[in-house]
Amino acid sequence: MRRNRYIVAYFGFVHGLALVLGILFFTWEAAALCVFLTLFFGLGITMVFHRYLTHGGFKTWKSLRYVFATIGTLAGEGPPIIWVGKHRKHHKFSDQHDDPHSPKDGFWHAHIWWMTLLEDSHELQTLFRTYVPDLLKEKYMRFLNRSYIWWHVGFAALVCLAGWVYGGHYVAASFLAWGFFVRMCLVWHITWFVNSATHVWGYKNYDTDDESRNLWWVAALALGEGWHNNHHKHPTCTWHGHRWWELDVSGRVIWLLKKLHVVWDVKDSIPNHTIGNTS
Repeated sequence: MRRNRYIVAYFGFVHGLALVLGILFFTWEAAALCVFLTLFFGLGITMVFHRYLTHGGFKTWKSLRYVFATIGTLAGEGPPIIWVGKHRKHHKFSDQHDDPHSPKDGFWHAHIWWMTLLEDSHELQTLFRTYVPDLLKEKYMRFLNRSYIWWHVGFAALVCLAGWVYGGHYVAASFLAWGFFVRMCLVWHITWFVNSATHVWGYKNYDTDDESRNLWWVAALALGEGWHNNHHKHPTCTWHGHRWWELDVSGRVIWLLKKLHVVWDVKDSIPNHTIGNTS
């Protein structure tokens, strides 16, 4: 399949600006902002797009559902309809021919290149109808799909404005570099390591029909997503860390929101009795 040259150019553009502007306009305040936003928008992927919208791990109010979906959108990995559709397809065909991002087609294919493959509108509509008919029914999710790029333009402008108010033009450029471009690249690669590294390296708690594995350093970076074999065995469980030492920040945040009665009907029962180390 041919590659979408616009997506390739976009990835190159964002990575290039992250590198150049990050070097030219560094401030410690911007670096701190980058860390905070990486964690914040990282939860938009791990907790919202993945455990909530994809797998239905908990319920919340409709208004908060849309706030959550907006936060996930601002992570920069696509709108909910596309992200969730691709991930549900991944679970159905994990490490098989139709898996969108299996390392069996190459590590870097699983990590980044799968997103650059050219898809026509018919293929996308088939993906939507097959894997996300629930999200297609929601006007706000369709709105996020249409307006995706403008959310990022607006957020970049907001970050610049905050930097300018705080410290002038140089800080504005620094906030843009680190709070937008560097942060987006960090969130991208941290998430992509779940697709690539955790289907190559690590250990298994469970026998599964795919190559999903638990990898501690991806779990540390991706707020618990690196316990990937646990997740593939029990995909709707909001706890991805199933052993006492498998730290799961995203699962803990959901636990806290449950305690605060912000979310409910949480699927957080860990099937400890089924764990058996297989490799």
